[in-house]
Amino acid sequence: MREISNLAEFCPGCGAPVSSATIEPSCATADEPYTSSPRSEEPAATADSPRQNVLGRILGVAGVVLGLASLAMPYTLAIVVVVVAVACGVVAILRRHRVLGAATLIAAAIGLVALIYVAQHTPSITNGTGSPGAPSGDGSAVVTSAEYDQLTEGMTYQEVVAVIGAEGEESEGSEVDGFPTVMFTWTNPDGSNMNVMLHNGKLVKKTQVGLP
Repeated sequence: MREISNLAEFCPGCGAPVSSATIEPSCATADEPYTSSPRSEEPAATADSPRQNVLGRILGVAGVVLGLASLAMPYTLAIVVVVVAVACGVVAILRRHRVLGAATLIAAAIGLVALIYVAQHTPSITNGTGSPGAPSGDGSAVVTSAEYDQLTEGMTYQEVVAVIGAEGEESEGSEVDGFPTVMFTWTNPDGSNMNVMLHNGKLVKKTQVGLP
């Protein structure tokens, strides 16, 4: 049984409405068979749909929050959070939330700059030596006599750290002849240690006790 609909179709020959329950319109002839016009399809959902707009807005806001929050997170976790923030910003821009996306990328860039700063000024983070000048957690020596012998007068603090592979602990500081004089100490788990004195940023004296 053919289902009857109240929707009307139009005859291409005379333009008269024809019920979908009728097989042929009254004006149809053998020479002009009736053909119904195809029905238009509903448009597919696009990126401008309300759901997509809400998703883009949420990701944009989340990216801004994550980018700024990375400034207060531990180093390793902050790296992951910055990457996620960048991804949120890109998706927000693709969802046509360009302002939120740009804000997210700026926040992520701030977090990235902070990570680079920390990595450059705290080598112990990347080489696993722990706190500056403190004994290593695995019992291995922070500084050895071989490294001590490589230190020469006139070296900068950064050059000393590059040889030792760890930051020193600033133990005391003063001013001599109008220039700052600072003492740094590196201590091993067995108590052996090394002291380096820098005057105006240059190594002027070094001492060690029982280095392996």
